[in-house]
Amino acid sequence: MKFWLSFFHPRAPIFLVYMLQQVEYRVAGFQKWVDVLTNTNHPLTSVMKRQKLVPTTKAKLLVGLGYGVITLWVLLFTVWLLAGGTPMILFVRVALGLLALPVSLILTYFLVVGLAGLVYTNTVERKRLEYCREYLQTYSGKVIVVAGSYGKTSMKELLLATLSAHCNVAATSGNGNTPSAHAAFIRSLEGNEDYLIFELGEGKPGDVRRFAEALRPDYAVVTGLAPNHLDQYDSIDALAQDMLSLRQYVPANALFFAGDSTILRAYVASSDSCYDEQGALSWQVQQVAVSTEGTHFRLVKGREKLDMKSHLLGRHQIAPIAFAVAFALYCGVPHQKAARAIETVFPYAHRMQPSTLSGAILIDDTYNGNLEGMLAGLRLLQDLKAERKIYITPGLVDQGAETQRVHRQIAEQIAATRPDWVVLMQNSATDIITSELQALGYGGKVTYQSDALRFYQNLSQFVRAGDIVMMQNDWTDNYH
Repeated sequence: MKFWLSFFHPRAPIFLVYMLQQVEYRVAGFQKWVDVLTNTNHPLTSVMKRQKLVPTTKAKLLVGLGYGVITLWVLLFTVWLLAGGTPMILFVRVALGLLALPVSLILTYFLVVGLAGLVYTNTVERKRLEYCREYLQTYSGKVIVVAGSYGKTSMKELLLATLSAHCNVAATSGNGNTPSAHAAFIRSLEGNEDYLIFELGEGKPGDVRRFAEALRPDYAVVTGLAPNHLDQYDSIDALAQDMLSLRQYVPANALFFAGDSTILRAYVASSDSCYDEQGALSWQVQQVAVSTEGTHFRLVKGREKLDMKSHLLGRHQIAPIAFAVAFALYCGVPHQKAARAIETVFPYAHRMQPSTLSGAILIDDTYNGNLEGMLAGLRLLQDLKAERKIYITPGLVDQGAETQRVHRQIAEQIAATRPDWVVLMQNSATDIITSELQALGYGGKVTYQSDALRFYQNLSQFVRAGDIVMMQNDWTDNYH
């Protein structure tokens, strides 16, 4: 009853559009969230906790549409009541009229967003990809694309830094990996760039193939494979095949794979060019040192030696750094320029980003949403020295049929890392992690938090000087 009555809250359209925005305007995600609220009898007022509605043009139009539906309902409901009748008829009219408002709002958003999604996919998205294709047909430089379940933005920024040390290079901004972002990027170009770097998204089956058809890359990098977006892809194999469709558009000697990605290795042939923690493109990695200040190592090829000093944290950063430098050298960037360029790249917000709190070192990896990244963060925590190690996570979402296996694997790495304290955010993944930790005989402290936002806001009360705190992943409101 609380759920249905909450549709009469004056901000109901704002809450509904916030829900749509959080699920990236996907009808299936919106329906799933509505079903959860219905089954648990949570009101609309409970959905907006961790963030606020971003007032984009699309959001404003949808909010206005919601208030338009409410205005129409008020007029029709008033006319219906004024029609008169017996007390029983009036009672039935009131009951049906009150039910009509929430049903009308939900159906309106389902229909409008669903139809808009079809129009965008079949018309707008196609036109923007065609625009990219037409522009690149006359482009005289080289096109590089970066695909993968994780690490795309970091790889793109590393390539941008190293190549820009000697060449005119442009890359898509932030994590802009959609047709709209690519078209806007192309419109911003001066036209004299030597290299263009595109990040490719993989939100639904066929996305990578569509990008490759439009961009026709000269080089491609696949940074790794993890069970992401399995609410859209039928299986990890379907996701892998979409990534590997790049083989049809890029020469074999210009397609590079992350050899450290456990799942990706199953799809990579021995003849494929791979890079990993041991090296890239004939350059070997030596003398690795990892700390909370960064990752240092040496690249060696014959008598040539290059010292890498990176602000990025963790051993999992070695492979992409090594590849970015080796690729830049292959493209003609002077050795020392490529090496020094690495020092200009810093951790991105919420991606292995270090800070301090009450004398403790916090490593914010809450943007992370994939298995390989979770395991890498735990291995980093294992490598570091601290008075006390604290690990905080809610687990992973959208893992589909892989949910049990993925969270058991996370629990195995937690047990191997042996943090002093594990904090689990209470949700559907909690019991899986807890059961596996118990089975593995993990002896550290385990606590549970039902309100993640409040816990993070009061984190200073839980940490002390000498602690290292690793915070991984953060479920958005639609998963709470």
